Amino acid sequence: MDANGQRFWMWSQPADWLELDGTAVALSSNTVAGAHDAAPRPLLALRAERAAPALRDGPARELLAETELARLPLLRDRFGTLARWDVPSQTLMGFGAFEGEVPRYATTAGSTPLALALDHDDVLLLAFADRIEMVDLRDRFAPLRLTPPLLGGTTPFTPHALACDAVGGRWALDRNRRRLARIAGTPWPDRAGVVYDPGTFRPSPENPDAPHIELLPVALPAELRPVAMAASPAGRLAVACWGADGELVLLASGADGAAPQRLVLAGAAYAHAIAWLDDSEVALRIADLDEALAYVVPPGLAADMPLQPVGRRYPSADAAAGPFVAAQSWPPHLPLAQPVEPALGGPDTTQRFSRELVPLAWRGFVAEGSAAGRAIDSGQLDLNWHRLYLEAIIPAGCGVLVELAASDENLVPADDVWWPHWFGDLGAAPALPAGTPHGVWQSEGSELPHRAGLLDCPPQAGRVGLFNVLVQRAGRRLRALRGRHLWQRITLFGNGRSTPEVAALRLWGERFSYVRRYLPELYRDEEVFDRDVDGEATPHDYLERFSQLFEGLLTPWEDGIAETRVLCDPSSTPPQTLPWLAGWTGESFPARLDAKRRRDWLVNAVALRRHRGTLHGLQLALDIASGGQVSRGRVIVIEDFRLRRTMATLLGIDLNRGDDDSLLPGLVVSGNSFVGDTLILGDADDAQARREFLALFGDAIESEAEAETVASVYQRTAHRATVLVHEDLDDDLRALVANIASEMAPAHVLIKVIAAREPFLVGVASLVGVDSYLRDPLQPATARIDVSDIGRGDHIRGGGAFDWRLEDGVPSDSFGEPTAVLEAPGLVEANQPLTLDGRHSVPPSGGQIVRWRFTRKN
Repeated sequence: MDANGQRFWMWSQPADWLELDGTAVALSSNTVAGAHDAAPRPLLALRAERAAPALRDGPARELLAETELARLPLLRDRFGTLARWDVPSQTLMGFGAFEGEVPRYATTAGSTPLALALDHDDVLLLAFADRIEMVDLRDRFAPLRLTPPLLGGTTPFTPHALACDAVGGRWALDRNRRRLARIAGTPWPDRAGVVYDPGTFRPSPENPDAPHIELLPVALPAELRPVAMAASPAGRLAVACWGADGELVLLASGADGAAPQRLVLAGAAYAHAIAWLDDSEVALRIADLDEALAYVVPPGLAADMPLQPVGRRYPSADAAAGPFVAAQSWPPHLPLAQPVEPALGGPDTTQRFSRELVPLAWRGFVAEGSAAGRAIDSGQLDLNWHRLYLEAIIPAGCGVLVELAASDENLVPADDVWWPHWFGDLGAAPALPAGTPHGVWQSEGSELPHRAGLLDCPPQAGRVGLFNVLVQRAGRRLRALRGRHLWQRITLFGNGRSTPEVAALRLWGERFSYVRRYLPELYRDEEVFDRDVDGEATPHDYLERFSQLFEGLLTPWEDGIAETRVLCDPSSTPPQTLPWLAGWTGESFPARLDAKRRRDWLVNAVALRRHRGTLHGLQLALDIASGGQVSRGRVIVIEDFRLRRTMATLLGIDLNRGDDDSLLPGLVVSGNSFVGDTLILGDADDAQARREFLALFGDAIESEAEAETVASVYQRTAHRATVLVHEDLDDDLRALVANIASEMAPAHVLIKVIAAREPFLVGVASLVGVDSYLRDPLQPATARIDVSDIGRGDHIRGGGAFDWRLEDGVPSDSFGEPTAVLEAPGLVEANQPLTLDGRHSVPPSGGQIVRWRFTRKN
């Protein structure tokens, strides 16, 4: 409510916009760092879509799609080398590191797989008609063969398609029987040469979670034919199905395992390959198109109308036929029809056989879209609607049309009683009635006093910010819009490459009339006038609207004066006035504080002053400055006398550390273990160690020597405090903590800030409530030279490349071809070891053989 007693109604949340047609509600992407404390706002904008492309006739396209479905994908590993299935030799061939190909794997059964995939742990999946084989590219376990379950009776599950995500999920699809299965379990690494004594206790089965195939309980719809599937990085599964005449129906599940959505994708009939671009968009390949089509598939999307492809074009004219490259990388890769030679002098020295699926540099939007705002009931009959405010981004060549209708009866208005109000470029406007009001831009962020507005970007004259217009009925002699109930609909007009974005729309009423309040009756319009007569506005109506020019300036000023209290509240004052408000109490902000933490600092200014120079005051200051990290245990302030402790006997731990980790104090001479009240393990003749232990933990002091020892222990730790910062905090936060600690600590107290590496070490250094910070275990990463410490969690990961020459360092054939010689006995009895000897193999000229790899062919 403003200074004149007017109220407003606002549309700004996704639920406020109904009946979206060509529009969508998405989070703002225009956020400027530090411009807003809150999260990005939802904005109403045009859909980034375009019309579906023209395709071939149905039978020709279906025949071509069937051919594409039978193609196997290329495989790409995390090193960038690739593999393909060679049908004549029934072998997986690796390539990409050097010229030529090398055999990578050959199945013992000698059949062609139906599908290939690579999971998150460098395990290759090969789907055959009667099995699924798992091959570890890092040679941790021997190839496994998984037998598919039966679908009832003697009918087996046939895996026609495979999909793997980045979090451990693996799926298989039976196209003919419309069933999905999950490939569950974890293979155990093989331990070569380990023979257990018959009396050794072993679990049965050895691996309780051995890899196996689990049927999912729900069958896919009978009227659909599933043809392909893909998994997103976070685990969303999408199954592409052909419906009537090849209509593409997408069954997409949520990452949380919710029921799948059924969505119709326009223009994607007989699509034969699918891949996720990220966790919200999918890409499809269609055999007779030279581009891939992308569609937005956010969780919870309603399926009331076909989805149009997004307005970004993903060209694929240089791609080979078939599916996307099977890999653990997003966005997906396309196989190239012709390898790309390395540029002379460039960083790459090998050919490229695939490339990322990337869009052209511009976006496309539908030209026009609309949305209906929720209807409102003002509760006041014959309410005179006053002014319309729009917070929006309106690029050049774009515009926003807001149409209003009002009535005292709660009946949906007819089409001829909607009154337009235009915002934006007149060249983008449709045909409008003469006299249609045109909104103007205001330099203020909001008409609400001392508010910054809801847009997350700085204002720009005429384009970005606050627009307002007086509510009018164009073409009527009396132009005031009256009625208890109000309906609103909005239409966005774009230029193809840009879209208007609406953050909020506010409508004010009752109109505060200067004419009726301050001028004689002869200046007012006559009530006997027919309000629905068409024509030029009456003089009285013109004067009424003319006086609103002054009201539009004076009312915000009056509101600002009436709401001056907002400037005195730390939670609501604008960011630029925070130093001014802090000056009222003589408070000053430490360096590096953002606006939100400055507000918290002001709210707690009295407590900070009262406890300044105490442990509690320092903890409170650090908690405010760090955003609650002290309360959560990530930053701990402790007086040094509490760190006095005796060392336990530690087996297998090197205490002589030089990295100043406060939780491992380092090697201490005469560190003893004390068990119970009297038993001391260690040097019993060390009287000083005994006296210090009693001084720290004893109940009574019996001699003057012990009293002096106690005094010396306390003296060494007096007037000192330590701030423990767990090392996973970012550098800026650690610098902020050090700055606050130095500013807030008393002058006679020595403060040191230490990064504590280990979160919780029982029996080593953990003081419950002090440094017993618990956190999720850090996931081990790949060991890196000059970065990783041996034994600190990182793993040395060998293997994993399809082209194994990459890791073995085998050069190209410029030195001549090597010759493999394998010697082995001709006949070996069952269950007896088999010795293969390749020592007589001939290395390439000038090279040497550093590794032998044996592949069983049959």
